[in-house]
Amino acid sequence: MKPESTQDTEESWGSCRGARILVVDDDPDMRALLASRLEKVGCIAREAASGVEAHGILASRDPAHCVDLLVIDLRMPGLSGIQVLRSLRAAHQLPPAILMTAFADPEVRAEALSLGIHILDKPFRFDALRRVATALILSSRERNRHEADPLDPARGFRTRGHR
Repeated sequence: MKPESTQDTEESWGSCRGARILVVDDDPDMRALLASRLEKVGCIAREAASGVEAHGILASRDPAHCVDLLVIDLRMPGLSGIQVLRSLRAAHQLPPAILMTAFADPEVRAEALSLGIHILDKPFRFDALRRVATALILSSRERNRHEADPLDPARGFRTRGHR
């Protein structure tokens, strides 16, 4: 991660404070740095050292393992980041996600786009992560709010027996 020129504060993360973010990277220093920075701005960071570990966390139905955002490295031993994303998508368990990589070839970029995944090229500034993460988390929360509220005008008014 590149040094920051602007100060990251809880305010810069706005309404994403309290967001549950899973950071997946086989590099322990990168993983710890990201988790620490996310905690510092008010997020709840959880770490996974491999794609296999991340897949196990995300595929479980345990509410304690729910995440608002997945930040995952592309190249890892065992399951790569894109393999984890494919598997979660196929199981309809893919949270909003950011794929980190220093090695994204055009095929990986195309696949990530088709899965609705954002890519951050390493090295990146924490502010770049903040911008993408904030947009993904807020969009997901809005979508979930609309799905949960049957009287939401954006969903249309429905009465019993009428469609």
